[in-house]
Amino acid sequence: ALVTNPFGLADVGDFSAPAFADLDSDLDQDLLSGERSGRLFYFENLGPTPIPVELSSFTATLDAGAVLLRWQTQSETNNAGFEVHRLLGQDEAAGSGAFEMLGFVEGHGTTTAPRSYAFRTEALPPGTHRFRLRQLDFDGAFEYSPTVELVVGVPGTHALSSVYPNPFNPRATFTLAVQQGQRVKVSVYDVLGRRVAVLFDGTMTGGETVEMAVEGASWTSGVYVIVAAGETFRAERTVTLVK
Repeated sequence: ALVTNPFGLADVGDFSAPAFADLDSDLDQDLLSGERSGRLFYFENLGPTPIPVELSSFTATLDAGAVLLRWQTQSETNNAGFEVHRLLGQDEAAGSGAFEMLGFVEGHGTTTAPRSYAFRTEALPPGTHRFRLRQLDFDGAFEYSPTVELVVGVPGTHALSSVYPNPFNPRATFTLAVQQGQRVKVSVYDVLGRRVAVLFDGTMTGGETVEMAVEGASWTSGVYVIVAAGETFRAERTVTLVK
């Protein structure tokens, strides 16, 4: 015989009283209801709504010459962790450019408790720096945080970086920043004291980092001296060209 009420739903007129049962074996109760005609209505219990990774704060502060990034989550679901990114080649007016990954901080998986995180990055050149987080789920999904910005000042009168690569062929780069705006001249000399190039001759803005390049394609192999001279400082770097 045709069984029109296989779940034994209670008849309350044209419709049956709702009944609960775990029909999909996922350890939660699904809902059943039906009509007098025998048609059943099945409502699957999908469980609680997933809690997203809720970022409640993200800050950047200076800490003894380094930058300390701190952030807090109010809740997390399936959170593998956070990539920490810094903006490169940035246009300060437009805020555009490519990001580099500085490191990774592991998350807490799934939790409804607030969690705190921190990441420290050293030896950043003077200037404006922008950071963001890339939150990663265990299934590969990801989401970006808002960007935070911090200005790293110039320690002392100036900051002249090392030249990279060194030895070089045919090109190497370095950066220079000054604490106070002033006229600056950057030249390259050979071991005999002859000036072979002027890399910069103009006014630098205080706190601004300028990248400069040494182009040695037309030079002979040997040792060269980069001299940066301003109104408040004089500094040198030695480089070696190997062909």
